[in-house]
Amino acid sequence: MPAPPAHREGHDDAPRENHNRDIAGVVVFHNQMLRHSLTRGPCHRKESLVQSLEEGGSDNPLDTRLTALYDLGQKLILLRDARQIAETVLEIAERVLDFQDSDFWLVDQAQRKLYVVANHGHMQCYDDPHLSLDGEQGVTVAAARSAQPVYVPDVRLDPRYVYSGFSAVSELAVPVQIEDRVLGVVNVESTQRDAFSPGDQELLAILASQAALALENARLHEEEHRQAEEMRILNQLSRRMSASLDLQATLEAIVAAADELIPCDLAEVSLWDEGTQLLTLQAIRCEPDRAFPVGRSFPKGEGYTSWMVEHRQPLLVPDVDARHDIHPHLLPGERPFKAYAGVPLLAGDELVGTLVLVANAAGAFSPADIRLLQALAHQAEVAIHNARLYAQEAHRRQELAALYAVAETINQALDLDQILEEGLKQAMAVTGLEMGAIALQELPSHRLVLKSHHGMSVNFVNWLQERLEKKSLEECSAEEDFHISEIPQYCPQVPASVQEEGIHLTADIPLFAERELVGVLTVATRKTRSFTPEERSLLQAVGHQLGTAIANARLRQEAVTAARLAAVGRVATSVAHDLRSPLGGILRSAEFLARPELSPRTRQKLSQAIVSLARRLINTTQEILDYVRGGQLPLRRKPCALPEFLDEVLAVLEVDFSDRGIEVVRDCGYDGSLVMDTDRVAQVIYNIAANARDAMPRGGTFTVTTREAGGRVELRFSDTGPGVPPELSDRIFEPFFTYGKREGAGLGLSIARRIIQEHCGELWMEGDEGRGATFIVSLPLC
Repeated sequence: MPAPPAHREGHDDAPRENHNRDIAGVVVFHNQMLRHSLTRGPCHRKESLVQSLEEGGSDNPLDTRLTALYDLGQKLILLRDARQIAETVLEIAERVLDFQDSDFWLVDQAQRKLYVVANHGHMQCYDDPHLSLDGEQGVTVAAARSAQPVYVPDVRLDPRYVYSGFSAVSELAVPVQIEDRVLGVVNVESTQRDAFSPGDQELLAILASQAALALENARLHEEEHRQAEEMRILNQLSRRMSASLDLQATLEAIVAAADELIPCDLAEVSLWDEGTQLLTLQAIRCEPDRAFPVGRSFPKGEGYTSWMVEHRQPLLVPDVDARHDIHPHLLPGERPFKAYAGVPLLAGDELVGTLVLVANAAGAFSPADIRLLQALAHQAEVAIHNARLYAQEAHRRQELAALYAVAETINQALDLDQILEEGLKQAMAVTGLEMGAIALQELPSHRLVLKSHHGMSVNFVNWLQERLEKKSLEECSAEEDFHISEIPQYCPQVPASVQEEGIHLTADIPLFAERELVGVLTVATRKTRSFTPEERSLLQAVGHQLGTAIANARLRQEAVTAARLAAVGRVATSVAHDLRSPLGGILRSAEFLARPELSPRTRQKLSQAIVSLARRLINTTQEILDYVRGGQLPLRRKPCALPEFLDEVLAVLEVDFSDRGIEVVRDCGYDGSLVMDTDRVAQVIYNIAANARDAMPRGGTFTVTTREAGGRVELRFSDTGPGVPPELSDRIFEPFFTYGKREGAGLGLSIARRIIQEHCGELWMEGDEGRGATFIVSLPLC
């Protein structure tokens, strides 16, 4: 049989524990007063009851009835189940009254019915254990509706009597009520006519009163237990909903919690977008055949959920067919339902979304379910708020990281075309848009010309170029942040070929460098959307960085061009000087050789001088060619005995150093072979020696040392010149850098390092300023 309603509105304000103790005390006090009034109390009620009890016959003496009533009060205090309470009341009634059948009925206000929970006597079962409260039949129904005892001495003369299989003659029905609420009816029947005296009626009324107190106490105890259990479940579900800071995971946990807390056939959460006035389904929990597409948006309009959005209030529809002021609005693909319970998710007065439950059976939801759903919704809104804050913070971090990536990308590139390409890709990445273009201002015409674009069709590019040409630079400069253009359908200003592409939104972001316009960044999308304030700020920042990077790239290009022209001038001056000096020496030596009076020894020295000067010319020319060519140097490697190779090279240096007073010292610790390009390595040694010669204009010592170390061979070239400051130890290998000399192109050491690196070796310098310099060449043995 149906259980009694678990909760009635309007009686849950007092603390449950105190209320239970109060009711238990009332029952005890009531019993004590009853016993006192039946035995010693000098009142009319005592006399009538005592008289009635005495008239009950020898089978029910006064003490037995008093004891039974007292025992009833003691037993009822401990009972928490309505059926047990009813059984106990009927058992006591059998001890104090004379009847053949008894029933205990409870009221179901939601169903507007009476149903039997206990029965003693001849009639042990019913074909239909329910009676409608809205009907006119039934003595029990009459007592429940009137909230007054109903006594029928002869049911055969009363049209309200309903025969139920037991041939009763007299019937007494007493409502079980507390205050003005009827909880049930105690009904007794007898086969005798006019079987129940006024005393019997008063006794049954006392039993009904005690039963009402016990039922209320049981209800409050059950309510307290239910609410404690609900709070436990709510706290558990709240922790589960807040366990993740991911918004989608949080929404999935919310619908799972709602489905677990309140049984239903479908639970869903939708989020509200105030800007678009759209409600979007974000999470759903239901059977597969009831599923609706997550991410589907629907505007505010008809239906239960739209009513809830408009009024910002919960909505309970226990029976869809019985409510006629509003009706459900089913979207395509939705299945009908019979019961609806929904609450808005509110942050103050701001609507966040909706939490909705539906069921296939009418009456599936009650006001208590709405209160539970509201409590859950409050926790859900907090969880959603925290997840959104985390998402916003994470999105902000992503934006800053993307902005940093933009800055790093475009500031690393030195080439303008590379900056435009990479900068455009990064700008599209941080905004999530699928199309973009960059137009630059051309000089001297000041026209905006597209230089780079991505994701755009030829038709759109042509239309964009025409639009940019019509836009004056004054208009671009006057725009504070950027200009957004929404392209409506069938816009006459937009060519049909462009409209067919479905582009919805474009934005032009001016690119400034120190308040000077250098170009325009255009982004576009086919999505129906708008730019948030955060996205506007992000695009502005990207535009500023792009503008600055473009301006810097142009300045670098200008600087590189100027540097190349200056370098050409320096090289030309140096080459002219370097070529003129050796050529002059060769010319003078050749003129001396023509004199007949020269001795053979002098002729040999002049010949060697010509060879040395010619080598200097070849080296200078080779350095310039190697620098101009760039890339890898061609090498002709072959095995070479290192001592013999050094003897040949140093013999030439001795001739070159002889007129400077420079002594060449050998210290060869390695006498093996190396695989190398002898001409290139000789060029390295000549270049190092040339720097040593220039560093010792008044003479000195040039020491050459070789040794094997860790599978490599080191060649160390030391001079006794003034040395090089430590901070310049790396710069002396840069092209065109010179230190401590007025002549030379500054390419010798740069070319020397390139040659050694092509041999998979290393070249570096050691030494302190004022104590000479040592250049170390490290080459692999194989």
